[in-house]
Amino acid sequence: MTWQEKAQHLLGEGYISTLAYMAGCNRRTMQRWVKGVNEVPKNIIDDVNATYEIWIK
Repeated sequence: MTWQEKAQHLLGEGYISTLAYMAGCNRRTMQRWVKGVNEVPKNIIDDVNATYEIWIK
């Protein structure tokens, strides 16, 4: 499962806006990261993966 799929599973349908808020960036930046247009900071991926492991498993 990708970090994007994990984020959507954790946060629901509007996960991009919520994740952008949580990451302290704007929604458009998050959209670029999700689509692979720009490289995602490692800490974002690590935080999503760690949170998923804690809350889902």
